[in-house]
Amino acid sequence: MQDMAEDIQTRGLVVGLGSVRAALNTYTSHAKYIRCVAAGGMRYDLNGEPCGEVTETAIKHATERFKALERKFRAGRNRSNNSDSKPEAESATDGR
Repeated sequence: MQDMAEDIQTRGLVVGLGSVRAALNTYTSHAKYIRCVAAGGMRYDLNGEPCGEVTETAIKHATERFKALERKFRAGRNRSNNSDSKPEAESATDGR
């Protein structure tokens, strides 16, 4: 975060760090980003230059997050599929 703050100041941008944090949170919460981290590989800096590799800890955490997102997605899809079905027809009598 420090390198971003310095870059913002160097460029004379008018953006608060709270906005940057919120944008990063949104970006890193997307399934595509989480899936890429879980796959491992290189990390890149603000200029797109390689700056290290994804750690085993980050891979494990991303894998767990991705699995949780999949479960949440499937549960939502199952609820949606169940609500699409038509309710059973009520009987003509009330059972008396």
